[in-house]
Amino acid sequence: PGRPRESLPNIDRVPRLEPRRFGALSGKGLVLLRSEPEAAIAAFTAALAIYPHIQGVADNREGLRGNALKEL
Repeated sequence: PGRPRESLPNIDRVPRLEPRRFGALSGKGLVLLRSEPEAAIAAFTAALAIYPHIQGVADNREGLRGNALKEL
């Protein structure tokens, strides 16, 4: 439902306004999960740098990394 890619400019503004908002970075990773996996990994990594105990984000990042290795 909705158009999540249209939210990316707003999501990108959040860390500039409130640098500790790991949820915005996690959400960005979810939006980019299928279309831009490298950018999703970067967003998940940035979220984990702020709050490293988000297991779902870590799982998403590792899953994407695993898929990248399979493609080699």
